[in-house]
Amino acid sequence: MGSPLHTLHKRSIPWRSWLLFFALALVWGSSFILIKKSLLSLTPLQVALGRVWLTGLGFLPLIAHKIRFVHKDDLKYFALVALVGNALPAFLYALAETEVQSGIAGLLNALTPIFTLLFGLYMFQHRRIPLIQKIGVWIGFAGAALIFSTGTQFQHSSWSSYALLIVLATAGYGLSSNIVEKYLAPRYESTIIAGMPFLLLFLPTGIALLCTDIQRSYQSDAAWTALTALLLLSLIGTLWASIAFFRLLKWTDAVFASSVSYFIPIVALLWGLYDGETFLLGHILSLILILAGVYLTKKGNHDSH
Repeated sequence: MGSPLHTLHKRSIPWRSWLLFFALALVWGSSFILIKKSLLSLTPLQVALGRVWLTGLGFLPLIAHKIRFVHKDDLKYFALVALVGNALPAFLYALAETEVQSGIAGLLNALTPIFTLLFGLYMFQHRRIPLIQKIGVWIGFAGAALIFSTGTQFQHSSWSSYALLIVLATAGYGLSSNIVEKYLAPRYESTIIAGMPFLLLFLPTGIALLCTDIQRSYQSDAAWTALTALLLLSLIGTLWASIAFFRLLKWTDAVFASSVSYFIPIVALLWGLYDGETFLLGHILSLILILAGVYLTKKGNHDSH
């Protein structure tokens, strides 16, 4: 792999794929600032519940007529994806961003491909990890460790604990991706794969959301800002992005589509700077190390095929 987007040198990528690629990078990279703005008047639990419920509401008309095609034996896999790939990360990111800057959250999110590789090799494929991928994993985690040692000028005593929540969320994404790839992707179309987990969570999150003090939350001066951010996060950053990613995968290939992970933390950091967040030299070095680690893990996976 000569570069993160090495496939461009091997063949022509249609302009619509390029457009969708950068739209995805912008939307996913903007999710972290939207979480931050949602927290202006909502609790982390309300942000998580609202995000999942609104996404489920958006998916409802898209796949309600397709539910009959879902085999009951596969419901356990959809439920696992719903838990570790949707509900848990939604809450962990919201809780973490009460202490961690949105740009740093986006930077740590880049660990997702590394966890995807580790779960894939050790839990699903049961084979040894190639040396180049081992190096990539260690470099990526070294970058994450540098973030913890660098911290932030606004660092509280609990900062590292909250940042660890983001690492746990990326592990959830990695596990979820492998469940989808092994058990669901061969049998279902992308809209069902993306939407079914949210439909399973639709009623529970709706009921739980009503049990929170939602009325009090919207008495804040920042209520409309928070609500707008939550709507954008749910319907654009989660629902649309899920569908768009699978479409990009269909138009191109896994190597090209997954390369969007290189640009997400950059967009997140730029939003953070725009919003007045402060980043240190260590954070930039962390970004370089993590993306280098992701590059090597992807390169090793590509070369092994």
